[in-house]
Amino acid sequence: MKISSRSPRILASLLAVLAALSSIWLAPDATAATACSQCFAGSLACNESISGELDDFDCVLTDGTAIDIYSFTLTEQTMVTITLNSDDFDSWLFLLNASCASIAQNDDCVVGNINSCLTQSLAPGTYYVGANSYDPAIGTYTVGITCPMSTPPTLSIVTLPGGNVQVSSTAAGTLQATTALQGATTEWISIAAVAPGAPFETPASSPNLFYRLSIP
Repeated sequence: MKISSRSPRILASLLAVLAALSSIWLAPDATAATACSQCFAGSLACNESISGELDDFDCVLTDGTAIDIYSFTLTEQTMVTITLNSDDFDSWLFLLNASCASIAQNDDCVVGNINSCLTQSLAPGTYYVGANSYDPAIGTYTVGITCPMSTPPTLSIVTLPGGNVQVSSTAAGTLQATTALQGATTEWISIAAVAPGAPFETPASSPNLFYRLSIP
Protein backbone atom coordinates (compact mmCIF):
# COMPACT_ATOMS: atom_id res chain seq x y z
CA MET A 1 0.00 0.00 0.00
CA LYS A 2 1.40 3.36 -0.99
CA ILE A 3 1.17 6.14 1.57
CA SER A 4 0.77 9.68 0.28
CA SER A 5 -1.30 12.81 0.74
CA ARG A 6 -3.93 11.15 -1.44
CA SER A 7 -4.53 8.26 0.95
CA PRO A 8 -7.26 8.10 2.00
CA ARG A 9 -9.32 10.18 -0.40
CA ILE A 10 -12.32 11.65 1.38
CA LEU A 11 -15.41 12.32 -0.75
CA ALA A 12 -18.59 14.08 0.31
CA SER A 13 -19.69 14.08 -3.31
CA LEU A 14 -17.98 13.62 -6.62
CA LEU A 15 -18.63 17.26 -7.40
CA ALA A 16 -17.82 19.06 -4.16
CA VAL A 17 -14.79 17.29 -2.72
CA LEU A 18 -13.11 16.44 -6.01
CA ALA A 19 -13.53 20.09 -7.01
CA ALA A 20 -16.09 19.48 -9.73
CA LEU A 21 -13.57 17.46 -11.73
CA SER A 22 -12.63 20.29 -14.09
CA SER A 23 -14.24 23.43 -15.47
CA ILE A 24 -13.43 22.01 -18.88
CA TRP A 25 -16.01 19.32 -18.29
CA LEU A 26 -18.57 20.87 -15.94
CA ALA A 27 -20.23 24.27 -15.64
CA PRO A 28 -19.59 26.13 -12.35
CA ASP A 29 -23.21 25.62 -11.27
CA ALA A 30 -23.27 21.90 -12.07
CA THR A 31 -24.79 19.54 -9.53
CA ALA A 32 -23.30 16.31 -8.19
CA ALA A 33 -25.72 14.32 -10.34
CA THR A 34 -24.47 16.25 -13.36
CA ALA A 35 -20.92 15.25 -12.47
CA CYS A 36 -21.81 11.57 -12.60
CA SER A 37 -23.72 11.94 -15.86
CA GLN A 38 -21.00 14.11 -17.44
CA CYS A 39 -18.36 11.45 -16.84
CA PHE A 40 -20.67 8.51 -17.55
CA ALA A 41 -18.97 5.64 -19.40
CA GLY A 42 -21.65 2.93 -19.31
CA SER A 43 -23.89 0.67 -17.26
CA LEU A 44 -22.99 -2.50 -15.39
CA ALA A 45 -25.16 -5.43 -14.37
CA CYS A 46 -24.62 -8.02 -11.68
CA ASN A 47 -22.05 -10.63 -12.66
CA GLU A 48 -20.80 -8.55 -15.58
CA SER A 49 -17.38 -7.15 -16.45
CA ILE A 50 -16.63 -4.31 -18.87
CA SER A 51 -13.34 -3.30 -20.45
CA GLY A 52 -12.58 0.41 -20.54
CA GLU A 53 -9.76 2.88 -20.89
CA LEU A 54 -8.55 5.95 -19.05
CA ASP A 55 -7.34 8.42 -21.68
CA ASP A 56 -6.77 12.09 -22.38
CA PHE A 57 -10.44 12.61 -23.25
CA ASP A 58 -11.82 11.54 -19.85
CA CYS A 59 -12.95 13.75 -17.00
CA VAL A 60 -9.91 14.84 -14.99
CA LEU A 61 -9.81 15.33 -11.23
CA THR A 62 -7.87 18.18 -9.66
CA ASP A 63 -4.99 15.81 -8.82
CA GLY A 64 -4.58 15.11 -12.55
CA THR A 65 -6.08 11.60 -12.57
CA ALA A 66 -8.71 10.58 -15.11
CA ILE A 67 -12.00 8.96 -14.09
CA ASP A 68 -14.78 6.95 -15.78
CA ILE A 69 -18.19 6.56 -14.11
CA TYR A 70 -20.41 3.49 -14.42
CA SER A 71 -23.89 2.92 -13.01
CA PHE A 72 -25.61 -0.21 -11.74
CA THR A 73 -29.02 -0.88 -10.22
CA LEU A 74 -30.08 -3.37 -7.55
CA THR A 75 -33.65 -4.56 -6.99
CA GLU A 76 -33.05 -6.06 -3.56
CA GLN A 77 -30.56 -5.96 -0.67
CA THR A 78 -27.42 -7.45 -2.18
CA MET A 79 -23.84 -8.15 -1.11
CA VAL A 80 -21.83 -6.94 -4.10
CA THR A 81 -18.13 -7.23 -4.88
CA ILE A 82 -16.74 -4.61 -7.26
CA THR A 83 -13.33 -5.05 -8.89
CA LEU A 84 -11.11 -2.74 -10.92
CA ASN A 85 -8.10 -4.39 -12.55
CA SER A 86 -5.42 -2.95 -14.83
CA ASP A 87 -2.05 -4.01 -16.18
CA ASP A 88 -1.27 -0.40 -17.14
CA PHE A 89 -1.71 1.57 -13.90
CA ASP A 90 -2.25 1.40 -10.14
CA SER A 91 -6.04 1.48 -9.87
CA TRP A 92 -8.26 3.40 -7.47
CA LEU A 93 -11.94 2.48 -7.07
CA PHE A 94 -14.87 4.61 -5.91
CA LEU A 95 -18.38 3.47 -4.92
CA LEU A 96 -20.96 6.29 -4.99
CA ASN A 97 -24.68 6.41 -4.20
CA ALA A 98 -27.44 7.78 -6.45
CA SER A 99 -26.52 11.35 -5.42
CA CYS A 100 -22.82 10.79 -6.22
CA ALA A 101 -21.91 10.81 -2.52
CA SER A 102 -19.07 8.48 -1.59
CA ILE A 103 -19.92 5.18 0.09
CA ALA A 104 -16.51 3.54 -0.08
CA GLN A 105 -13.20 3.56 -1.93
CA ASN A 106 -10.20 1.26 -2.31
CA ASP A 107 -6.64 1.43 -3.54
CA ASP A 108 -5.26 -2.11 -3.25
CA CYS A 109 -7.23 -5.33 -2.71
CA VAL A 110 -4.34 -6.81 -0.78
CA VAL A 111 -0.82 -5.71 0.06
CA GLY A 112 1.35 -6.04 -3.00
CA ASN A 113 -1.60 -6.06 -5.43
CA ILE A 114 -2.25 -2.76 -7.23
CA ASN A 115 -5.74 -3.78 -8.35
CA SER A 116 -8.76 -2.51 -6.41
CA CYS A 117 -11.85 -4.17 -4.94
CA LEU A 118 -14.77 -3.47 -2.62
CA THR A 119 -17.34 -5.74 -0.99
CA GLN A 120 -20.44 -4.00 0.33
CA SER A 121 -24.01 -4.85 1.32
CA LEU A 122 -26.24 -2.41 -0.59
CA ALA A 123 -29.95 -1.63 -0.42
CA PRO A 124 -32.09 -1.56 -3.58
CA GLY A 125 -31.33 1.45 -5.75
CA THR A 126 -28.95 2.98 -8.26
CA TYR A 127 -25.23 3.30 -7.59
CA TYR A 128 -22.15 4.52 -9.41
CA VAL A 129 -18.64 3.08 -9.73
CA GLY A 130 -15.67 5.34 -10.40
CA ALA A 131 -12.72 3.81 -12.29
CA ASN A 132 -9.70 5.93 -11.36
CA SER A 133 -5.92 5.65 -10.93
CA TYR A 134 -3.67 6.23 -7.93
CA ASP A 135 -1.44 8.59 -9.89
CA PRO A 136 -2.06 10.36 -13.23
CA ALA A 137 -1.98 7.61 -15.82
CA ILE A 138 -3.70 6.31 -18.93
CA GLY A 139 -4.37 2.74 -19.97
CA THR A 140 -6.92 -0.02 -20.20
CA TYR A 141 -8.80 -1.65 -17.32
CA THR A 142 -11.58 -4.07 -16.50
CA VAL A 143 -14.33 -3.16 -14.04
CA GLY A 144 -16.84 -5.73 -12.84
CA ILE A 145 -19.57 -6.47 -10.31
CA THR A 146 -20.25 -9.84 -8.73
CA CYS A 147 -23.56 -10.51 -6.98
CA PRO A 148 -24.73 -13.81 -5.46
CA MET A 149 -27.90 -15.08 -7.08
CA SER A 150 -30.94 -14.99 -4.79
CA THR A 151 -32.62 -17.75 -6.81
CA PRO A 152 -30.62 -20.65 -8.27
CA PRO A 153 -30.72 -20.62 -12.08
CA THR A 154 -32.60 -23.34 -13.91
CA LEU A 155 -31.92 -24.95 -17.28
CA SER A 156 -34.84 -26.37 -19.26
CA ILE A 157 -34.17 -28.84 -22.09
CA VAL A 158 -36.90 -29.95 -24.50
CA THR A 159 -36.48 -32.37 -27.40
CA LEU A 160 -38.26 -31.02 -30.47
CA PRO A 161 -39.81 -32.99 -33.35
CA GLY A 162 -36.97 -34.05 -35.61
CA GLY A 163 -34.48 -34.49 -32.75
CA ASN A 164 -33.27 -30.94 -32.18
CA VAL A 165 -33.00 -29.69 -28.60
CA GLN A 166 -34.34 -26.38 -27.28
CA VAL A 167 -32.56 -25.03 -24.24
CA SER A 168 -33.97 -22.25 -22.02
CA SER A 169 -32.24 -20.66 -19.04
CA THR A 170 -33.28 -18.32 -16.23
CA ALA A 171 -29.79 -16.81 -16.14
CA ALA A 172 -27.23 -15.60 -18.64
CA GLY A 173 -24.31 -17.91 -19.25
CA THR A 174 -22.62 -20.30 -21.64
CA LEU A 175 -24.35 -23.52 -22.67
CA GLN A 176 -21.92 -26.45 -22.49
CA ALA A 177 -22.25 -30.12 -23.38
CA THR A 178 -20.44 -33.40 -22.85
CA THR A 179 -20.99 -36.99 -23.91
CA ALA A 180 -19.64 -38.52 -20.70
CA LEU A 181 -19.82 -37.43 -17.07
CA GLN A 182 -16.47 -38.24 -15.44
CA GLY A 183 -16.48 -36.13 -12.30
CA ALA A 184 -13.80 -33.47 -12.11
CA THR A 185 -12.21 -34.71 -15.33
CA THR A 186 -15.35 -34.22 -17.45
CA GLU A 187 -14.57 -32.37 -20.66
CA TRP A 188 -17.23 -29.75 -21.35
CA ILE A 189 -17.54 -28.14 -24.79
CA SER A 190 -18.98 -24.62 -25.01
CA ILE A 191 -21.81 -24.43 -27.53
CA ALA A 192 -23.29 -20.93 -27.33
CA ALA A 193 -24.09 -17.98 -25.08
CA VAL A 194 -27.63 -18.06 -23.74
CA ALA A 195 -29.77 -15.40 -22.08
CA PRO A 196 -33.00 -15.47 -20.04
CA GLY A 197 -36.09 -15.52 -22.24
CA ALA A 198 -34.11 -16.41 -25.38
CA PRO A 199 -34.36 -20.18 -26.01
CA PHE A 200 -31.46 -21.70 -27.93
CA GLU A 201 -32.00 -24.55 -30.40
CA THR A 202 -29.19 -27.01 -31.07
CA PRO A 203 -28.97 -30.36 -32.86
CA ALA A 204 -28.81 -33.39 -30.59
CA SER A 205 -25.67 -35.09 -31.90
CA SER A 206 -25.84 -37.90 -29.36
CA PRO A 207 -28.63 -39.61 -27.41
CA ASN A 208 -26.38 -39.43 -24.34
CA LEU A 209 -25.53 -35.72 -24.54
CA PHE A 210 -25.42 -33.92 -21.18
CA TYR A 211 -25.86 -30.16 -20.83
CA ARG A 212 -24.93 -27.58 -18.20
CA LEU A 213 -25.00 -23.80 -17.87
CA SER A 214 -21.69 -22.12 -17.03
CA ILE A 215 -22.28 -18.78 -15.29
CA PRO A 216 -19.39 -16.29 -15.12
